[in-house]
Amino acid sequence: MMSKETFPDWKLHKKANLKTKELLTTRAELHRAIQLVGAVGRSYSPESTEDEYGSLSWDSNAGMLVSPIVGEKQGIYAGLNLSKFILGVYHQDGIQIDSLNLHEYKLAEIVDWLRKILNHAGLDERMLSLELPYEIPEYQTVLDEKFRFERKKVFEEFSRLYENAALVLGHYQSINRKHATELKCWPHHFDIATQLIFEDDGEPGRKDFIGLGFSPGDENYKRPYYYINLWPVPEIAIQDLPSIQEASWNVKGWFGATLDIKNIKKLKEAGQQAQLVKGFYDIALREIIEIINLKA
Repeated sequence: MMSKETFPDWKLHKKANLKTKELLTTRAELHRAIQLVGAVGRSYSPESTEDEYGSLSWDSNAGMLVSPIVGEKQGIYAGLNLSKFILGVYHQDGIQIDSLNLHEYKLAEIVDWLRKILNHAGLDERMLSLELPYEIPEYQTVLDEKFRFERKKVFEEFSRLYENAALVLGHYQSINRKHATELKCWPHHFDIATQLIFEDDGEPGRKDFIGLGFSPGDENYKRPYYYINLWPVPEIAIQDLPSIQEASWNVKGWFGATLDIKNIKKLKEAGQQAQLVKGFYDIALREIIEIINLKA
């Protein structure tokens, strides 16, 4: 039986801070804002078919999602503090160049500010592109509405969600280091994940993998959830899969299992919450590996 000592830094999720409506509103603000962070990495890095330079990393010390370091001479990166809703630009040693609380600012105003700071840091501001290699929902901020930082407890809860996700997923990445990809947050879907590669022919998009990740919610699941998925999709009926405590299998669009945050927040102790998430991954991962072995 796992105890809290496995993840001693787990942050307790409180039920009052996880109301679905407030989560949806705050997620929209954060999802739009992290596109600015992704744009810095993407704009000042080589082109990539998999948008690897547009991906973000979680900085647990700062509570931020950060871009890759850009500029051979400048060595800078951008980051968004999720709990404070502050966009910042930093030297690679972590020293802040400047920052901006996004509350009450329009998207165009933030972009102008960001260009100015990047130019001051020695990068060509004209290279900053906000064009996305994917589509995201048309949030109100695009329609000339201001960003809002009005539900501070919910913003803080999102920070805890990503901090805990990075903690758990980092554990599985570490123990599977030989086959695991870097733990990244992808601004397209706002999920943070690692992949365990078990077949790779070297061609982009042609990898067989097990994905372990966390999503803040999407068009299929309104609430945040942990997930595990398998690619390619196996031919297996959902009734042939074993039950997983507090979790469910998914066969619509992708194959895997999900653990809804509502089942995590029912537990009132940090150790119990951490135990539920780890138990979910341990069981689901074991079952998926068995499916792969049967296929082989």
